[in-house]
Amino acid sequence: MSARRVLLASAALLSAAALHAASVAAQVPPITVAASQRVIRITARYQGDLVHVQGTARPSSAVVLELTSPREVVLCSQKGQVGPFWLSVRQVRFGNVPSMYKIKSSAPLDDILPRSERIKYGLGRAGLKESMTVDAGVDKNLYLDELILIRQRAQRFSFTEEGVGRDGDTYEASFFWPPDGPPGRYRIVAYAVEGGRIVGTAETEVDVQTVGVEAWLRDLAANHGILYGLFAVGLAAAAGLGVSLLLGRRGSGPSSTSPEVVASGRMT
Repeated sequence: MSARRVLLASAALLSAAALHAASVAAQVPPITVAASQRVIRITARYQGDLVHVQGTARPSSAVVLELTSPREVVLCSQKGQVGPFWLSVRQVRFGNVPSMYKIKSSAPLDDILPRSERIKYGLGRAGLKESMTVDAGVDKNLYLDELILIRQRAQRFSFTEEGVGRDGDTYEASFFWPPDGPPGRYRIVAYAVEGGRIVGTAETEVDVQTVGVEAWLRDLAANHGILYGLFAVGLAAAAGLGVSLLLGRRGSGPSSTSPEVVASGRMT
């Protein structure tokens, strides 16, 4: 075989190998995601838990993880001074509010995504604020900042930058689930970021369920308000009666001024 034929055959093999590698690379998703728990069961003794998240992404990609719940309407009371008293003067309606929103990334969001991209995808504090609404006639930034702060204190919202660990083409992170996290179906969305834009997404779900007494109480409060109120009053009355009986038993013991004690004191 001539040298020319050998070179042509080698070039053909290299081209075929390159095409095969490109085909395989095209079939590999830019990012994958999986959660350690697909179902969280909340009981009366539930104290919160960590949900571990892991997946794969190209080493050249930054990773952003977003945990979010279905959106809802939230009503908050606005306080105002009426004479010498501070009272609720109006209700402020917030729209499109997630009951839980947490985000983590492998690098600061400001460094890997421009503000326009964050707002487009509703990512981070800026994106979350832009996606929520508030009644007309009030300072949107002020009220949304206050709502976000309240939910941060309740561990419902968090914005943790650089909370995603990388090791080659794998990544991992953990989200804390607070004890009062409401039931529902939550989404964990993973974003692969390259060159200031999102090049791929993947998502998984976590189903939060209440079971046992906790589920019964939530259902009673949500669907049978009158019965729940009667139950709460009865429980408070029973607790008060129990305390009264306990104090009564303690009070029925020998008095500190009984003759026996006084006589004992004289003997000393």
